[in-house]
Amino acid sequence: MQKVGGELDVPVIDLHAASLAVLAELGEAGSADFSPSASDRSHFSRKGARAMAKLVAEALPHAVPALRPYLVEIWFGNRVGISETVPAPWTPLVVEGSAVKPWGRAYRFDRSLLPTEMVTRQASVLTAPIALRGRAGGKPIAWTGEPARFTARTPTIVSLTGRATADRLDLTGQTTVEYDGMIRVDLAVTPQGDHVTIDELVLEMPLRAEHARYLYHFPGQWAASPTAASCPPMAGLMRSSRSCGLATKTAGWRGSANRTRTGRRRIRSGR
Repeated sequence: MQKVGGELDVPVIDLHAASLAVLAELGEAGSADFSPSASDRSHFSRKGARAMAKLVAEALPHAVPALRPYLVEIWFGNRVGISETVPAPWTPLVVEGSAVKPWGRAYRFDRSLLPTEMVTRQASVLTAPIALRGRAGGKPIAWTGEPARFTARTPTIVSLTGRATADRLDLTGQTTVEYDGMIRVDLAVTPQGDHVTIDELVLEMPLRAEHARYLYHFPGQWAASPTAASCPPMAGLMRSSRSCGLATKTAGWRGSANRTRTGRRRIRSGR
């Protein structure tokens, strides 16, 4: 890469060498939290990504001296590139009742921070609401939810907060819908009292079979086993998958989980 950069007169930052030096200095244990999990050392956690970005920021003034006047010592957290203007062809978000409508889609949140209906290309893709199910103390968790409350409505972002309760459990969270259709859901399950045991948590997303022909999941072993294949005709249970999705040839859905603990993601199709 250095040779090609020299031949083309293009500045090169040797991030490979710089990152290896940092990882070697920290060691296996010291850099463990640079990765999202012990089984995935090829991707970075937020801390790892920031460490790699810091290496680039430190090397950039030396690689391209002309940029020095435009660089600041601390640039994390600035709002460069963040705007309340919705770029074409997307359109500003619209809220109608409990529905949030990005361009070409509609997500309904009926007494839940998880979508109870998802419409894209005028087709409803769910057979039932997305739900957080589980067992605590050997019994099924039965949530009783309050209506979600809109806390922010802008052309680019709509946010909701909500709460649900079950026997000795409290569920709180926030959902954010962005203008491009991305949904982020942050949920926290808190025990109420002592000696509360959560046996299982399952995020269940029941999709119609016609919208679930192909299945993608990660982690996987890239060289040994495929991470994408035809979707099984019946329910699939994605154990410990941080990212999975279902699709047809023309459209698809994908979900990712961050910091999952004692949880699984179940995708149902064919009902």
